[in-house]
Amino acid sequence: MRNQKVSSLLKLIGGALLAVSLFCLLSLSDVVRLHEALEGVPNGQLAGAAKDGVIEQEVEVLVSDLTVTEGMETDFAVEGALPELPADAQTMEVDGATYYVYTFEEFQALGGELDTDKFGAVESMEVDGVAYGLGNVVFGKNMWENMNAWSRFLVTVAPALWPVVIASAAVLLVGLVRSVVNKAASMQISLGAYIAGKFTPKKILTFVSNNVIILLILVFAIVVACLKPNFAGEDNFRNLLANTAVRFIIALGVSGCLITKGTDLSAGRVAGFAACIAAILMQRGDYSARFYPNMPEIPILAALLIILAICAVIGAVNGSVIAFFKVPPFIATLGMQTLVYGICLVYTGASPIGGLRQDFTGLATGYVGNRMFSYILIIAVVIGALMWFLYNKTRHGKYMYAIGGNEVAAEVAGINTSKSKILIYMLAAILYGVMGFLSAAKTGGASVNTAYGYELEAIAGCTIGGVSVNGGVGKISGILVGVLVFEVLKIALQFLGVESSYTYIVQGLVIIIAVALDLRKYLAKK
Repeated sequence: MRNQKVSSLLKLIGGALLAVSLFCLLSLSDVVRLHEALEGVPNGQLAGAAKDGVIEQEVEVLVSDLTVTEGMETDFAVEGALPELPADAQTMEVDGATYYVYTFEEFQALGGELDTDKFGAVESMEVDGVAYGLGNVVFGKNMWENMNAWSRFLVTVAPALWPVVIASAAVLLVGLVRSVVNKAASMQISLGAYIAGKFTPKKILTFVSNNVIILLILVFAIVVACLKPNFAGEDNFRNLLANTAVRFIIALGVSGCLITKGTDLSAGRVAGFAACIAAILMQRGDYSARFYPNMPEIPILAALLIILAICAVIGAVNGSVIAFFKVPPFIATLGMQTLVYGICLVYTGASPIGGLRQDFTGLATGYVGNRMFSYILIIAVVIGALMWFLYNKTRHGKYMYAIGGNEVAAEVAGINTSKSKILIYMLAAILYGVMGFLSAAKTGGASVNTAYGYELEAIAGCTIGGVSVNGGVGKISGILVGVLVFEVLKIALQFLGVESSYTYIVQGLVIIIAVALDLRKYLAKK
């Protein structure tokens, strides 16, 4: 018992330290990216380079007391250190732009450069009846002082990050090895016999047959990475995570329906409708083509709650039709798909919606530490954790799996299957609403075709990840892997230059094969 506790503690400490140190390394890479002077500097010298470094800041200037003469000098750049921008410098707002105001003598002393047109004439601007020359000045700012506290912390601890990664990985490995040794000892067999028992040909064959699609797609991705090096680059990886995050949310919604031997073909259209509502509610107040010109700007949270309430009603209707009228889920949700699409067409007039507020689109562009850890990714991880808790630790989750395993037995056991189904489809629609809300922020707009076909991608991701269409089986971790692998396949095809028409053919084949393999496993068990 004591050995097991020690092993668990080692795995916990090693895993936590490894995760934190890797996060810091990724965040440090973003700090270096944002400060060109730090590129190529060894980790041990980053703090010193930051304290001695200078950031150039070019500002637009209005020059007063300027007498323009033919052939006059326009560039007054001086050698030496760049001047610092005074905190009390005089500024002027003109047509939404900020200009710094200096006399011609001050402008020369700062090493400014006058703006000229294509004929070499000095450009000017008249403000309140006063003529000013247009120019720019480059100021210098100390890099360290310009950094936020988090960036300073990262460059300070940079020398220790790789040693911590190596040490934490070693601690984690020791913990894993101790766990294996303890299990072998508890079974009173040697370590070699225990490992050999875990990797018998039969178990390996079973693992490969159960995950054949995942393995084939991963091999395909490795080949693409060798042919196209950019495929494994940070930019593509960040794009992969962002796309996976929104599709993971919609797949979580569909998973509950599949586990109870149902489906939800309205998922994509409900998400698209939610995206359109989000775009309408989040338009800027000064946008000329605003959907509701006289509507005041409302808080983001209020808009989200409105969308979730509308989607919950749609989900409740789906669940009620399936539970009370015994309409097959395929037919009920297919009808709802067309119904929601028609409502969206009538409501929006089939016009694209844009002009979204910056604080709303910031949900997609914002990140924590490194650009890979976007707000959308963090939201998806939190929702995934909540759904894992719901599926595994609550009565609702147990009822859901019981209904999927044997609905008649579940009713005999006293489970209100109708109520459970309504809640499942309501929760699914709420997740579609969240996905549509985030999708509008990610794309900067919405239309009636937003999230079109996402329900099929969600079903494919769930099926690839082990959610059985025969009900009663499915894990959150499997859904994540399935969605991620399916997204890897799409991006890999794009990198190979495959036309989108052929991409749809491949995706369709993957869906058919995944469902066929799932049915084969179900029949084999019977």
